[in-house]
Parts: sequence; structure tokens; C-alpha cells
Amino acid sequence: MTIEEIKSFLTIGRVLEHYNLKPDKNNRLLCHWHNDRSPSLQIYAKTNSWTCFSTNCTAGSGDVIDFIMKFENFSKYQAILKAKTLASETLLPQPVTNTLPPANIMGRVDILTRVYAYFRQATQGNTKQFRDYISSRGLSTEKSDIGYNSGQFHHRGNKHLIESCLKVGILNPNPNGGYLVFAKHCVIFPLKNKHGEIVSLYGRSILDNKNSKHYYLRDTQGLYPGYPPPQTRKLIIGEAIIDTATLLLIDEIKSNYALLSAYGTNRLKDEHIEAIKEWAADPSLTGRVREGLEIIFFFDGDDAGIFAVKKYAEQLNQLFNSLPEGAVSYTHLRAHET
Repeated sequence: MTIEEIKSFLTIGRVLEHYNLKPDKNNRLLCHWHNDRSPSLQIYAKTNSWTCFSTNCTAGSGDVIDFIMKFENFSKYQAILKAKTLASETLLPQPVTNTLPPANIMGRVDILTRVYAYFRQATQGNTKQFRDYISSRGLSTEKSDIGYNSGQFHHRGNKHLIESCLKVGILNPNPNGGYLVFAKHCVIFPLKNKHGEIVSLYGRSILDNKNSKHYYLRDTQGLYPGYPPPQTRKLIIGEAIIDTATLLLIDEIKSNYALLSAYGTNRLKDEHIEAIKEWAADPSLTGRVREGLEIIFFFDGDDAGIFAVKKYAEQLNQLFNSLPEGAVSYTHLRAHET
């Protein structure tokens, strides 16, 4: 497990729980590193980080690994090993305990983040069929943000996890008993909101199944790979998530372009449009588009792809032309069959 993976799996909340530390309602703690009479250690759950604001403290700020290192007076290497152990303990499957929160406390982001972490780890023990498939699509378990769902993740899960998975649709009741598993035998991609949180999942089957290749979690929301960074000026919109994922592996493209995936030729959703609108907006002038923007469509060169590019280009042109100024150009690139 890499340091980046440890940080993605291990939350600051899990670290605090391990040391029996509970922040107050303002997400603050009495600082461990100085004589603190009122809580001055601020916890940031969204970024999994912390900062002590006391002028009498030299702890400063840090991430989950830094917290462990300072709290235990460990070396960096010792702290990484400890963090790796804690990160592994947060992944599925987990034993049933009485300390887990009720299912209705585990929200959509929490359960999807937790399950995706398991799918991500599952790529390390993948089958030859999985390896052959991602190799054929130009993906990489080391460089691509992907997971794999073998359909076994729930077999040793506790009842709260099962109920949470049922709530969001990762599991569904099977009339014949047991559960129907969302996107079984699929490469899994995380869909994220504007805060970078996982709010939905997409699965692409690795089986030779012409009728069921694509799986979107019910109540689909979020974008892949996420909302485009506002500092970029060139945006590539891919037809499919897996096409966009391959583009992310090309350093020259990743360094010079923002990327965003449509959900096929018929699925450029309202959330896509709003994200593109936010990306294009000039923050200094209300109702203005930043100058010099370019949107590139990376779609298949078949009739459906050509028709979709024309339709979406017209849709975006109408959106931007309704604003006083600004120019956006469109280019049609032809991708391979998805």
C-alpha cells in the first residue's frame, strides 16, 4: 500500500478513534503537545488534517501520518507503518462489533468511500481475467484510480454495513434469498461531487457480456474524474469514463487539460452542464466567461458520436452565447470503440 493509498483510506476520524480522542461540537481538541486549557487543536474531517492555533505550541499542522508520528513520538517510517495498519483495519471485511454506528448514521459519502476503498485494495489481489482486461484498455492498477468488485465484499460485513449498502443500492435484496450485488465482476470508478467526495460509482464489466457492460449506481450523481479545475483553460470531454481514464495516464494531456467524462452519447447531465459553466465563469466579472477557453470532445467517430458532439456543442454554445462576452471553441476528436 503506497503512502497516497494510506492517506486515501485512513481518515483523521479513525486515527482519533484509535487514540480515544473525541473532538467537541466545533471539531476541536485539547492539544496533546502543549498545556492546553481550552481546545486549540482544530480537526478538518474533509481534508483529513489538523492544525494547532495556539501560539504556545510548535506542533503546527499535518495529516494523519504526521498526527501519529507526533502523538506516538515515532519516526516517519514508524508512523507510516502504524498508519498502514490502521488503514488496513478500516477496509472491508470487518468483524461485527457493538461500537459501529447505526446504519442511518453512515451517510452516502461515508459508505461509498469505505466500499470503494475495499474495491481499490481488491485490485492488488486481482484475477488474470481482470489483469488482461485492464491491460487491453490501457489502464493500470498503480496509476489509475480504479477498483475491482468481485462481488464478495459483503460476505463478512457486519449488519450495519449491509444495511448501509442496501440503502445506497450497492446491495439489493434477492427474491431467492441473499443479495444482488451492484456491478459484480466490474472495474469500478468513483464519481465525485464538487468537494471531491465520492457520491456514486460506475462499473464496467470485464466479462464478454454484450447486453450488460455499464452499471451506474441508482440515484446517479457526481462526475468523473471530478469537477474540472477552474485554473485550466482547455477541457476535454470524453464520451465514456473508461476513455477518459486512459487519457489521464498521458502526462502531457493531464498537465495541460482538464478532463471530464460524459456518460455516453445520450448522457451529458445537468450536473455536467453546471460544472462546465462554473469552470468557464470569470470569477472577477459576474456573468462573464473567461477568454481563450477551448472545449474538445473526445467521442467515437460513429454516427452516434458525431451526432452527440454536434448536439452538445450547440447546447454549450447556446449557454455561453447567452452571456455578454467570451469565446469557446469546439473540436471533435474521434476515439476508439468503447
